[in-house]
Amino acid sequence: MQSAYRINNTQAVYEMAGKVSNNPSATVQQKATANFYLGKMAFDNRDYDAALSAFNKVVQINTGEEAAEARYLIANIAYLRRDLSAAENLANRAIQENSAFPYWVAKSMILLSDTYADMGDLFNARAVLEAIVENYDGDQTLLNEA
Repeated sequence: MQSAYRINNTQAVYEMAGKVSNNPSATVQQKATANFYLGKMAFDNRDYDAALSAFNKVVQINTGEEAAEARYLIANIAYLRRDLSAAENLANRAIQENSAFPYWVAKSMILLSDTYADMGDLFNARAVLEAIVENYDGDQTLLNEA
């Protein structure tokens, strides 16, 4: 699934994910991964309802990095739909629940800053970005974005 997703082979992702999801022998982790890639494909195709459904399944059954990214993407969908109050709440939740994954914490904080800026709260938007710059020492691309 991961390879099919990376080469943008939508049909293969849907076929493989469907097989895994319907396989009674598949592990919980395998089913979470299948839903993760179904969600990613739906997100990329701007089918946000399908993406939310898939990502919520991932978050319910997985605690790893896929769940961390799924939480961020759930918040991002709210932001893209201009539901700023939900985006704020979901981004804050993602920050709290993704503490083991600094990259996704930083991404969620940037999303929170964008949400604050769009709400007209420039003080908190700036404070969030300053916190990233002062405390995050990971991916330089994220620091540049902040």
